Amino acid sequence: MAYAQGAGVPVVGRKWEGVGETLGLSGLPAAETLDELAEKIAEIVREPRLREELEKLSWRCADRYSFYDQAKKHLLLEETLRAGMNLPVLDGEPVEKMREAIGWIREHIASERVLAACHYGVGRSASVVTGYLCSLGFG
Repeated sequence: MAYAQGAGVPVVGRKWEGVGETLGLSGLPAAETLDELAEKIAEIVREPRLREELEKLSWRCADRYSFYDQAKKHLLLEETLRAGMNLPVLDGEPVEKMREAIGWIREHIASERVLAACHYGVGRSASVVTGYLCSLGFG
């Protein structure tokens, strides 16, 4: 889906885990049923202005969550942690959520396997892992 959004095409899909959340985050339509999905697609085909607006939403989301932008956030996080400064707010996520996630990893890593995954697929899991590794002294 990221490639389609990066190409600026109107994207519509089902409200399934991962896809539905990403569509919602992007402001793009998501359908509960196949009939609803077909209706949404037909509406996009019939309405050129709607298609243009959805193309803009796709492009904005792809631009906001580009690999380049995510890498910049991870570098900022690493620099902040190494300098001993307060954690920055990334994508509107409260700093306390980052601290909570890093603390949870520290608490469980010795006795369990830990998998970090972002529910929306926008790079927060990589930010948390980066934060955890930086808190251990890695750069």
